Amino acid sequence: MRKLVTMVASVALAVGCMLPQQLHAEESTEATVSTKVELQEAIQNVNISTIRLGDNISADVVIPENRTVTLDLGGKTLTNEKSHTIENKGNLVVTGDGIVDNISNGKAAVSNTGTIVLNGGTYKRSQESGVSDNSVNSGNGNSWYTLNNQGSMEINNAVTVELAGTFSSLIENGYYSGATTDSAVANLTINGGTFTGGKYTVKNDEMGKTNILGGTFKNTCPVGAAILNYHYMDISAGTFTASKYALYGESYGATGAGVLNVSGGNFTADKPILSKTNAKVSLSGGQYSSEPGDFVVEGFKAFNLNGSYVIAPLASKVTLSNTELTVEEGQSKTLVASLTPTDTLETVSWTSSDEKIATVKDGKVTAVAAGIATITAKTESGIKAECKVTVTKPVKVEELPSIDTSKPVEEVTVGISDEKAGEILKNVADQIVSGTKDFASTETIKAVAEAVNKGESITVSTEVKEADTNKAEIKADAEKIQKELKTLVSEDKASASVAMYLDINVLIKTDTQVLGNVTKLPQEVTFMIAIPEKLQAEGREFKVMRVHNGEVTMLDTTMNKDGSALTFDTNLFSTYALVYVDKKAEEPTPTPDPKPEPTPNPDATPNPQPTPEPETTVYNVVFVDMNGAVLKVEKVNANGAATAPVAPAVEGYRFVKWDTDFSKVTKDLLVKPVYEKVTATEKTTATPEKPSSDKNTPDTGDTTSAGLFTAFALLGLVSMGIIAVQRKRKQFMK
Repeated sequence: MRKLVTMVASVALAVGCMLPQQLHAEESTEATVSTKVELQEAIQNVNISTIRLGDNISADVVIPENRTVTLDLGGKTLTNEKSHTIENKGNLVVTGDGIVDNISNGKAAVSNTGTIVLNGGTYKRSQESGVSDNSVNSGNGNSWYTLNNQGSMEINNAVTVELAGTFSSLIENGYYSGATTDSAVANLTINGGTFTGGKYTVKNDEMGKTNILGGTFKNTCPVGAAILNYHYMDISAGTFTASKYALYGESYGATGAGVLNVSGGNFTADKPILSKTNAKVSLSGGQYSSEPGDFVVEGFKAFNLNGSYVIAPLASKVTLSNTELTVEEGQSKTLVASLTPTDTLETVSWTSSDEKIATVKDGKVTAVAAGIATITAKTESGIKAECKVTVTKPVKVEELPSIDTSKPVEEVTVGISDEKAGEILKNVADQIVSGTKDFASTETIKAVAEAVNKGESITVSTEVKEADTNKAEIKADAEKIQKELKTLVSEDKASASVAMYLDINVLIKTDTQVLGNVTKLPQEVTFMIAIPEKLQAEGREFKVMRVHNGEVTMLDTTMNKDGSALTFDTNLFSTYALVYVDKKAEEPTPTPDPKPEPTPNPDATPNPQPTPEPETTVYNVVFVDMNGAVLKVEKVNANGAATAPVAPAVEGYRFVKWDTDFSKVTKDLLVKPVYEKVTATEKTTATPEKPSSDKNTPDTGDTTSAGLFTAFALLGLVSMGIIAVQRKRKQFMK
């Protein structure tokens, strides 16, 4: 058995050694060639997709139909022998640095009837001898195109094409002769590259379609042109320089339509265009060294910019930054004209319908006198837009209320303490006059506009006064503030009171009427509140609360050193309240008397633990005004005294007293003010007091309902009964 296995293994090894080597390795798809033979063999080998030149080679290269291959020049030179240097009938891509040269008469460096892409290389005819000028027109035995295309050719940026002579064109796309409508269209696309020489640098012949999207084209033939078009050509970019013509167009019927469309590019020559025999040349863009004449399409114009003509579209629309403008006498504002399309080079001229009211220069409108004028911006082609300008008299700012902090005040006084306030108020008024909707209601803006159109002067003023809590809106705001005050009453803040409700407004008016008010400012203004001495107290803390759009806000305030005034910042105008908070006075902690240490007696019954003292009872004392609005809420210990707030002033009445005694509080109290008329001796009408059975109780005029006092009395009796029962139970437990 062992001998049999050894024999089989030996046979297998021998067979393996006899097999061809190529069965054991993949064949390469690339080939580097150094001779004509190697080059031709590589072209014939369909398994090779990339051929790289390893040396300079002289050969007539033919790429057959249905062959797809890439030729890498590899920095070498490929020169023809007798025919075209490269004749492509298949699909060819040429890459890399290197030179493709042709030295034969009537032959090209590249002749293409298939599909070719030139990504690199320099293409030339080094022995070209053709000449064309004003006296000679001869090939001199060796002349032709450097590139000849009757298939599909694409040329990219890294390509250079040269032709020293001026008898033949540098690039021929299409058919020199014999073309019919059945002939295949020759398509040439130039994305970039450098192209120099030839009678015509690029010749788009019969049945040719050329699209130039970039590149540099230079022609020095005295009778030639950078571009010659016989069929269809589009140019959107590139630089074209010629001694004679930059562009030349002719038409030859069905196979030579002569359609040349230029939308971009830079063209420098003695004459940019020469059109013959019904050629259809249309210029809608580009820059030219001379006037392009009648070839500019409708809707476009050649604009002369310092001797260079740039073709751009005419404006189809003019849009002004404002269609209406309000300017104060002596002031200026600038209008900006925008043209459509944006790449037009048209400019506008400015005029005023009445320079006695407003003048204009380069869009800058200057107001002369109150009235209305129309400013017009008009293009060269007649497109225009207008702006209605209303010139107003200067907005006046009334003297702002201020406070002299060196002098004491008798009542709460509010003023403005901001150097920029006048400027801010005028700016807002100007914007309202101009129709800005951010700072006033629609009704106010409309009223201001009507007044301005009548030529009336506009004034802005600041009004600060005590708010009338009898008005429904103010009363509702006051209730919100009172609700918020309760949050200020805590363990260390025993009471919170309203010193005064304030109504702060910025008014817009004429000399005869108020037009409306400002709802807000673009930035905050600093207000100051002076506090009378009668309101100042040790430990008392003042705050400012605001109600705007139903929302209550506690504003940040800054108190001056002596406590006589505070400041706050705001840009909203509505109901405000100056409130103060009194901190609860701290009671001294009693020091217990030392007691002698008891002598221990083991036989004695242990003494019972002392009964803890009951907690101190705290009552609520609520002060309200004559309408029932809360002025102050104070928590007072049993038998303690409450502190009354300042009674609100009531026009035509004098405050007399509070209707309830709060010098020794033994229950929850509701305290109201009592007033009397100033001009009469009798007091204001009040509910008659009921006689008290307790002769020691002072006559307070308390009008609190009997049910409330009865409830408090019953609550007290029940509490006393509970305490008595507790004490009795403890006695039984002894």
